[in-house]
Amino acid sequence: MSGSNPVVKTNSGAVKGISKETDVGKKYFSFQHIPYVEQPKGDLRFKDPKPVKPWNDILDCTKEGSPAYCLDFFLPNGPKVVGSDDCLGVNVFTPNLKPAKPLPVFVWIHGGGFVCGSSSTLFYGPDYIVEKDVILVSFNYRLNIFGFLSLKDPKVGVPGNAGLKDQTMALKWIKENISCFGGDSNNITIGLFNKAIAMSGSAFNPWATAPHTYPECLKRMGIALGLPEDADEESFLNAISKEDPMKLMILDTTSIKPEEKLDGGIVMSAFLPQVEPYVSEMCFLPKSPLELGRDAWSKDIDVIFGGCSNEGAFFYNFSPDENGLAEINKNNFNLLPRDLQRKSNIENENSKGSILKKLYFNEKPISRDTLNEYTDYLDECAFWHGIHRAILQRQMSDGKGKTFLYRLNIDPSVDNPDFYKFVRTLTNTPHMKLTIHGEDLALLFRINVTRRFIKGDDNYEAQQVFLNTFVQFIKRGNPSCQISTNTKITWNPLPKEASDDVPALEICRDTFEMQQLQNYEKIKVWNEFGPVKGISKETELGKKYFSFQHIPYAQKPEGELRFRDPKPVKAWNEVLDCTKEGSPAYSYDHFLPEGTRYAGGDDCLGLNIFTPDLQPSKQLPVFVWIHGGAFVVGSSSVEFYGPEFIVEKDVIMVSMNYRLGIFGFMSLKDPNLGVPGNAGLKDQTMALKWIKENISFFGGDPNNITLSGESAGAASVHYHMISPLSEGLFNKAIPISGSSLCPWAFAPEKYPFYLNKLAVELGLDQNADDESILRALNKTDPKKLLDIDYNLVPSKEKIFGSVLMSAFVPQIEPYVSEMCFLPKSPLELGREAWSQDIDIITGGTSNEGQFFYIFSPDETQIPEINKNYGLLLPVDLRQNLTPAQAHDKANYLKRLYYGDEEISVKNLSKYMDYLDERHFWHGIYRAVMQRLVSNGNGKTYLFYLNVPPSSDVPEYYKFLRNLGNLAVESDMSGTCHGDDLVLLFSMSFCKRFPPGSDNYEAQQKYLNSFKQFVKHGNPNCDLLKPANWTPLSNKIEEIPKCMRMGRDEWFMQDLPNYNKIKIWNDLYEADKLI
Repeated sequence: MSGSNPVVKTNSGAVKGISKETDVGKKYFSFQHIPYVEQPKGDLRFKDPKPVKPWNDILDCTKEGSPAYCLDFFLPNGPKVVGSDDCLGVNVFTPNLKPAKPLPVFVWIHGGGFVCGSSSTLFYGPDYIVEKDVILVSFNYRLNIFGFLSLKDPKVGVPGNAGLKDQTMALKWIKENISCFGGDSNNITIGLFNKAIAMSGSAFNPWATAPHTYPECLKRMGIALGLPEDADEESFLNAISKEDPMKLMILDTTSIKPEEKLDGGIVMSAFLPQVEPYVSEMCFLPKSPLELGRDAWSKDIDVIFGGCSNEGAFFYNFSPDENGLAEINKNNFNLLPRDLQRKSNIENENSKGSILKKLYFNEKPISRDTLNEYTDYLDECAFWHGIHRAILQRQMSDGKGKTFLYRLNIDPSVDNPDFYKFVRTLTNTPHMKLTIHGEDLALLFRINVTRRFIKGDDNYEAQQVFLNTFVQFIKRGNPSCQISTNTKITWNPLPKEASDDVPALEICRDTFEMQQLQNYEKIKVWNEFGPVKGISKETELGKKYFSFQHIPYAQKPEGELRFRDPKPVKAWNEVLDCTKEGSPAYSYDHFLPEGTRYAGGDDCLGLNIFTPDLQPSKQLPVFVWIHGGAFVVGSSSVEFYGPEFIVEKDVIMVSMNYRLGIFGFMSLKDPNLGVPGNAGLKDQTMALKWIKENISFFGGDPNNITLSGESAGAASVHYHMISPLSEGLFNKAIPISGSSLCPWAFAPEKYPFYLNKLAVELGLDQNADDESILRALNKTDPKKLLDIDYNLVPSKEKIFGSVLMSAFVPQIEPYVSEMCFLPKSPLELGREAWSQDIDIITGGTSNEGQFFYIFSPDETQIPEINKNYGLLLPVDLRQNLTPAQAHDKANYLKRLYYGDEEISVKNLSKYMDYLDERHFWHGIYRAVMQRLVSNGNGKTYLFYLNVPPSSDVPEYYKFLRNLGNLAVESDMSGTCHGDDLVLLFSMSFCKRFPPGSDNYEAQQKYLNSFKQFVKHGNPNCDLLKPANWTPLSNKIEEIPKCMRMGRDEWFMQDLPNYNKIKIWNDLYEADKLI
């Protein structure tokens, strides 16, 4: 029926509209306030929307419905409280109820910061849209506390985002019913929809998500309602359900503090969209917008994004007062986006904020005198940066949808000024030019407070371009069109891949052309707090990857920072050249192919990223490697740790340097000096934080990071698994040949003695205070310090004590500082480790001790062992026993490894066997046992590597045995400590194993099982079949099962050296073992 009061039958019931006519004579039919859900009254006021109940009578939809409850700041007659519960209605304006061909549909969602506004024709008149033979649909949805209250208790049924769920229900209604009004349900722009137009906003804008102080705001409101501070959520819901809505709206605006409204821009309420605390049937945001955007369903639809040239001016009137501006001027940190503000390192973020201050304010202080500059800053902060982030996510996806971008840049109309005067009065910006946020509405909708633009008006041509390009997009998915005889618009989409080429349609008063987005250089600053340049490389199998080396993750530890905890890196503006390897940390390195030499410098705290794809369709897993070297030597150099084998598996590899020896593990008791120790481990933690925060820029998944290392690198991994400082920075772990419970991984009990000895070597009295020691250290040449460090512990004590190469290794810190890494012993921290719920692979080689032939006792020291077997005991056991008690207890170890033979130079191979368990396997298994007796859910996979040295590719094996002073020809057997590295990494001084070579199959199994674990958390892969690598059971009394990795066969078996480990276990009292 299409008379003056047409009646349309929808799926819910019949509705009566009214026939209207635009002021240029176009007839259309108006249906307003059609219910699309049950009205949110009573118990439903704050809850998810319910489907509308059908009605029998014809519903009168000839008049505008009530808006949602809000304190509306944007009304022509000034702010006032409006709204009611009867607010959830749809408006349909159609030029033809029975067209020959279904009409395209334009669905409009009103703005207002999720706090106020409505779909009223006062602002969103349909005239211009229906005149183009397009159906306009708009609707109201719940706002502020009524639409975005979120409570954690599932029992109360208010998870949040009810306003967005209202919108979803409206979109479903439109999809199901628009054909009744002559609309094409398969050509909806926005909606459960086929295309979208996002004007001046995205989910990434700071005002579009709840502030991080939401819980505090909720508590303040409860107190204002008379509830106790610790009131439960059920009580809170009961209280607000009984409260007058008008009062709630006032409490909404006062529950958030003025300074919280400046949370990364402008926030008008605490009650905004947020991640829901639990997954319900109608869950709208199960994850953050950033996470959901990475795999958005909409990547295949076409979208127009854009905004105005002077967006931020809209908030001129909402700018901070003098005190707020003074605080921003004092702490540039406050200029940053909210997600950066939430990071812990304020000093680092403050330096990044300084970049923004210089960009927008130059040298001027932030004050009332620089409010124009402040609104320029808000252009990007509150609008354009979020818009561009949404665009970047689309470009980084594998979607087929096109993305069109515009920038509206016209001055207020002089010929038709009424709406502009309204906006400028509202925002107190009559002095400003260009296009303020919201002024684009006058180009798209017939607004009650102003007339339409007519031919000859100053902004008429711009309006025609804006309107007609949008209409063409709505109808056909392409905004290019012929506006007039003299005006043709060719609007090209953005490139499919992100780049510095950002073409946008610049819509001015008289010109309309494609050009580089005018404010892109500013947006780039927001996107890139420290851009880095890498280099494209290729493996010898032809796999391309990108290499970024020596990216600074902390400030250089020079001057007064040399021995102190790491400081966050300061942001840089220029592109940093990261195409070459950086300096290692200071060390006297014994393990270099070219021989022992001094290495390193202060500029050592860099990390390396090797990625096969910077913009993958799905984020790649990340393998983070920590090099070994007894905490004294080594580096992340590609000479040993080349990334080729890793990137060929479509895994990102990251490695890092960290401070070593005396530079990384000096510990002084005086808190005033700020050298509590473990700086090297804290360097690693700083690197892990950097990786977590930045790896997505390199194509990596920050939620799929596996931390791995060998020897001291493995001990480091285990330290991170138990230190509270590293909690949550990685998701899986692979410590290889080491743990924090290995004796060489923890500072000796005689550390104070060695510190006194160091003082003497520095020319001080042996009882010198900490301040004098630090002053002398800072003045001493690094090479001399390396010599002192190397010679500080006599060789005899390195053989019989717990020191392997240096006294300066991890230890319990003498006091708790802000970056305290080890507040307790590793044994204590391991009992309550945060990592009990993550999955790990751990294990070692069959002949770990063979590498340490060079550290074996000589002819003068062996008789001491025969005289006192107690020297075979770990120091932590020996120190509490008399020599006679220690001798008797250690007799078990002597008989285990030597039987009735006397210990001598001739049977040093048996001493190497003894070192297998002493230096490695016993510490590894103690760490495993702590996991098994915990109540954690993490799985533990154990391996035992027994792949003999390669005859076909022998270079690395010969190099390693030469280092250990082994006779190469006679000792090219067994799998010694470090032999596994050549299976995992490409090395500059030896070739890869070619197919058919003796160790090729073993290497492929090792590499692929690790790859599977890194990617999916399970090491089983096709190459392992028929073997099935199963995790350990949590029954420590059972003999542990491991994956026995041989040259030809891999199979599950009892851990081969378990009987030896068990004897080592029996040496300890139960409470000292695990």
